[in-house]
Amino acid sequence: MPKGKGKNITAGSFLLAFFAAFVAGCAPVIFGALGAGTGISISYWARSCVDEILNAPYDRVRRATLFVLHESQIALVEKAPDSRGENLKASGNQMDLIINLEIVTASRTRIRISALENGWRKKKRAAEEFLYRLQQTLSENQGG
Repeated sequence: MPKGKGKNITAGSFLLAFFAAFVAGCAPVIFGALGAGTGISISYWARSCVDEILNAPYDRVRRATLFVLHESQIALVEKAPDSRGENLKASGNQMDLIINLEIVTASRTRIRISALENGWRKKKRAAEEFLYRLQQTLSENQGG
């Protein structure tokens, strides 16, 4: 072996082993940080939306929801039925609402409301206001 070659191979092997250990050790940290970020996002989403179970049948809650949207001058943009209910998207007054209606029982309906200002900033207060108006409509109009 020529003079000095063994030292280069040994130094290269050492650096390779060092970086492999460093990267291997960082992988769990990187993935852990990504997981923590996801947890924070989910927590933020959960805190900024309203989730309520109403003591009213699904059809009545749906009609009242559409009525409150109309009265608030918020246009229904999209309806997407699913196996348990319906997802509604509405937009108006620089506010986007995402409303999920879900049948719980024949006489109970779950509603989740998220309000987005200018398409990205969550506004829990606006979602609470919409729920309040919906509950008022339901209580004033017991027949649906």
